[in-house]
Amino acid sequence: MTWAGPEADGPETLLNREWLVTNGLGGSASGTVAGVVTRRQHGLLVAALPAPHGRTVMLSHLYERVRLPDGAVMAFGGDEREGDALEVPAMNHLVELRLEQGLPIWRYEGHLQASYIYQTSAKSQLVPAENDLVGTQGAFGLVNLSAEVESGAYTFQLFINNALDKQGDLYKYTECSTLLCGSEHYTVITPPRLIGVKFAQKF
Repeated sequence: MTWAGPEADGPETLLNREWLVTNGLGGSASGTVAGVVTRRQHGLLVAALPAPHGRTVMLSHLYERVRLPDGAVMAFGGDEREGDALEVPAMNHLVELRLEQGLPIWRYEGHLQASYIYQTSAKSQLVPAENDLVGTQGAFGLVNLSAEVESGAYTFQLFINNALDKQGDLYKYTECSTLLCGSEHYTVITPPRLIGVKFAQKF
């Protein structure tokens, strides 16, 4: 089942569509696509206990939330309480529900991005005699990774720059002509591996 996220008409479809997993021993797990409990028998762990207990809901549901650096919370679960408005935050970022080996898998909106930047070897100086003194810049490659999740006005991103921690020469330079300063030169290298998070809010 696919879902259009914020562009979908309403959450009713997520409440009406259900999933069920059994273990062949009388136990089961079931619920709605939205994660909202709408039936007494819904539960993530319904055990078949000996008489007189019978089938018993051991774990009703989970309310998944991600807390962002500014304290804002992105919710994935939902609630349907009598007299209160229906809460189905999952509809804003749910993309798909599918079964893999009989188990339900929810996929939420986000992206994973990878880039590879390759710099060939290059002369650091235009004049051949000066380049012989300063040296040629060697070739190198950098791998950058990022993963991002967006919910409404909030965006949370995890990134890794120079994931393999490779060192390369960005450029070489001298403070004056090599004829005056000799072969003394400076090399600017690639930054080391950087792991960080970014948080953004639209206004």
